Amino acid sequence: FGPGVDRALELYTNPDRELLAVLQLFRRSNRIIFRYEIEEGPLAYEGTYRGRPIRIYNDTVIAFGKDGKEIFRTKVEEPLHVRPAQHQNSI
Repeated sequence: FGPGVDRALELYTNPDRELLAVLQLFRRSNRIIFRYEIEEGPLAYEGTYRGRPIRIYNDTVIAFGKDGKEIFRTKVEEPLHVRPAQHQNSI
């Protein structure tokens, strides 16, 4: 695909702590984000991925608008919602 593709794939498949937090901003809002801050959170996962060690932290990312006011905040680890059996979708 071009020069630097191997490095780009490596970063995308094993992002550093800041990149992983910033990726959470995408598709979260349709407003333009002018600035962000990261509040460090606890270690959420530690293991290996494709033979390399990986650590994922449940950091909070705060997005700010042009006026400097907070637009939203979101965490790296998304909540898991489990529906009761009576409300499960079925075919």
